[in-house]
Amino acid sequence: MILDNVVSAYQEAKEYKMPDTVTGGKADIWIIGGDFNATYDAEEIEHIRHMGFVDAVPDKQIHDADPDSPYHDQVGTKWSLYNASTPAVVLDHIFCGLEHSSFPAGGIDVSASRRPYRPHFDRTEFASDHAVLYAKIRLQA
Repeated sequence: MILDNVVSAYQEAKEYKMPDTVTGGKADIWIIGGDFNATYDAEEIEHIRHMGFVDAVPDKQIHDADPDSPYHDQVGTKWSLYNASTPAVVLDHIFCGLEHSSFPAGGIDVSASRRPYRPHFDRTEFASDHAVLYAKIRLQA
């Protein structure tokens, strides 16, 4: 739905695009992120990558706020709040692109993106079973 409806509608809506004088003649750069409820090898995620989107946070190793946590150093972005023996899974993603039309010749550098970490909440009503992702996307000339 994102690729077939939202992206194509945006591509056709010229009034929302950045002027060529701002982008240096390149296309706008897309950022798509959130809880996709799909693992990294799922068909939907593979389709997003096939369309030219790049994973802006390729390393999904959890750095828990509590280094003694059973989730520390697991790979994933979501885990069970109630069962520490349940392994973490990657469901949250930040993608940027489109690789074939948006990026300069040198591509992008996402090495400064923050790995997922689980924040500590003193109040249980604010607890989350999803890690926090930060993406730093630097265009390379």
